[in-house]
Amino acid sequence: MRKVLTSLILSLVCATAYPQNTTKHLIEFVWPWTSGSGGVAAMMRHLLEAANQQQDKYQFVWTEKLGAGGSIGANHVLSSKSLSILVTGDALYTRPMMYNQAHDVTRFRLITTICDNIPLALYSKKYTSVDQIRDKDVSVGVNPGTATQVLISLLTNNNPNIKFTVIPYKGLSESITDLLGGHIDTTVAFVGSGSAVLTAHNVSILGITGTRSFQSMPTFSSQNIKGVDQLTNTFYIFAPHTFDDATARELNAIFYTATKSDRYKEACLKERGQINAVTLDQAAQLHQSNIEKWRIFTQGFTKQ
Repeated sequence: MRKVLTSLILSLVCATAYPQNTTKHLIEFVWPWTSGSGGVAAMMRHLLEAANQQQDKYQFVWTEKLGAGGSIGANHVLSSKSLSILVTGDALYTRPMMYNQAHDVTRFRLITTICDNIPLALYSKKYTSVDQIRDKDVSVGVNPGTATQVLISLLTNNNPNIKFTVIPYKGLSESITDLLGGHIDTTVAFVGSGSAVLTAHNVSILGITGTRSFQSMPTFSSQNIKGVDQLTNTFYIFAPHTFDDATARELNAIFYTATKSDRYKEACLKERGQINAVTLDQAAQLHQSNIEKWRIFTQGFTKQ
């Protein structure tokens, strides 16, 4: 009995002298767009919550760093002295190819994809079909340096009877607000982000990019509009290229599981995206192919 009591006392002493470290490692979850950018921002918050709930090693903290087409957030992650990851779309690739005020895409490594193949839509309250904008000078809201600007360039370059006057905005929500106010003729946004607008106001989707049509959302290619059937947007998680492999693999696994959460899947599917997580090795290959793909898409742009 004395031996048992002695063992218990020693165990308590050791537990007191050497307490277990239960402190989570904080990681900034950097979102370079406004929280008001519709369902996309909500989708990322669902992802963060799922990642925090399914493990106890890391605590992901939502951080917004807005401006310069995502470059302020990107450069924040590169210069941060603490662990930081960047959650963004293909603007990571497009902005440096179109603007001098940008970031260096080669200083990032891709951790994983999270919501893939999201179509972009051209919205209008003034027009109800693509045919109505032919042979007119139509104003359009875009987010400079992103796929929204690439879309308008591809439409005008591949279709001689379509012409736009581009109006730059900091985010999608700002351009949608001006569209509803009648200040611009059209704007480019994601399909899920604009669903509430479509329901509450007489706003039409003139066409969407990609090869998949949905109800009341015909593709441009199905309307004989050329050049944008391969243009969709994907969201990713990036880290500085100096991130060690062990941590990168842990995060890849964490977010793979997080993308299985019901709320996240619902949000991604609402954007007409596809959940398509990749391994870390696949991500490295995809990163290089994305750089080349967007270099081709942005050929002919004069860097500003």
